[in-house]
Amino acid sequence: MHTIDQIPALQGLDPMQKAIRISGGIKSLAESIGKSPATIYHWQNRGVPLTAVKLVAEFTGVAEVDLLQFSLSKTQHK
Repeated sequence: MHTIDQIPALQGLDPMQKAIRISGGIKSLAESIGKSPATIYHWQNRGVPLTAVKLVAEFTGVAEVDLLQFSLSKTQHK
């Protein structure tokens, strides 16, 4: 069994891109976690809010720490 980081199709993607790809796209991720596609797009560009990191991680299998680091990097580069 592969971990997410070992799947070739996910190599080189940031954690939010991985979450989107794993779930089947922005719309699919949004519907699965009860958010709008615009919210997911916003998170992709600005980072996932702390209150949603666990939800995205649990649904997609992307590590919470990776999503947190991604989000932190987005807030530092505004």
